[in-house]
Amino acid sequence: MTTVVSRLYANKLAADEVVAVLRAQGYPQGIIDVISDADGDAVDRIRQARVGREAAEAYASRLGDGKALVVVRVPFMPIGAAKNAIETVDRFDSVNAGVANQNEYLREEPSSKYMTSKILKNHPRFLTGDLPAAHRTFLTRNLDLSADNRIGTISSKIGLPLLKRHKDKRSVILGGAFMSRKFLPFPLLKRHKDKLSVIRGGGTPFSTLLALPLLTRRS
Repeated sequence: MTTVVSRLYANKLAADEVVAVLRAQGYPQGIIDVISDADGDAVDRIRQARVGREAAEAYASRLGDGKALVVVRVPFMPIGAAKNAIETVDRFDSVNAGVANQNEYLREEPSSKYMTSKILKNHPRFLTGDLPAAHRTFLTRNLDLSADNRIGTISSKIGLPLLKRHKDKRSVILGGAFMSRKFLPFPLLKRHKDKLSVIRGGGTPFSTLLALPLLTRRS
């Protein structure tokens, strides 16, 4: 998932100033293009930067007089990177090229190699604090993921662990209470006792009435 952000500027100096700010914020050079009419087939060059055909043709028709086009292909992660890039390029005066969608969202399917392999080795709990540093998910001040720029893990900023150790419980009621003790005056289960008779009190009326046992022990 990529957002292609494109803006046309009056000259290359203005375009380079926009790029300098983006680079200072941590956007890598590999996702940024500056295109002018000196770059040969402008439409083809803009299309290679992943701008849609209709927008590419509109930009190419306006590239004369030293104008320069800035194209930034912003990936989905880190979260907020696309919004920040759009706000940054809009801080500078741009030329209206008649392009309706200057922020084009591209929906992309992940490569098959990511569908058949683990995202993280050994399935670590990547949102908890007890992981090796290489496996932790960090919040940063900007897009730079270097150690000096990290401001801690997500769980530490929230103030509680996102995962906790499971404990076996004897009751599903909060606090561990039992319904038979908390709401009802008698236990719901009681210990079984062996009985010689199903009649209350344990009597044997039939064998007593007939004066002989109904069951005898086999020799």
